[in-house]
Amino acid sequence: MLNDNKKIGLGLLCLSFVFFFLGIMLFLNNSLLAMGDVLFLMGLVFFIGVERTIKLFTKPGRKVGTAIFFLGFLVIFLKYSSLLGICLQLFGFINLFGNFIPQAIAMLKQVPYLKEFLKLPGIWQIVNKLQDIEGKRIPV
Repeated sequence: MLNDNKKIGLGLLCLSFVFFFLGIMLFLNNSLLAMGDVLFLMGLVFFIGVERTIKLFTKPGRKVGTAIFFLGFLVIFLKYSSLLGICLQLFGFINLFGNFIPQAIAMLKQVPYLKEFLKLPGIWQIVNKLQDIEGKRIPV
């Protein structure tokens, strides 16, 4: 069961992805991308808490991913290059949250209408490759 902070955090995380999508679709709009960044960090803090967010970004094995993610964050805020900022953030995001991808895919395979979409021919192969990490398939 989600408490109120987690509900707020989930809402902010969803809004952040909407702003990222709009920022990319509207020719890499820096303002929308920056708003998506702020909403993502706020949503993460609300969803998992301040202490766990700090631990997530400061773990020794994730220092490179954290540095690159926040470098992309800074590039977008300084309005230097939206494309460079997005690429840096994507690389940092994958380094930070890559080990959660199989669990997220397993959860998405349980969503009623989405699981039919994920079973489409081209998408099914991509989803299975993403779910295989180091040869360990997570049962669904």
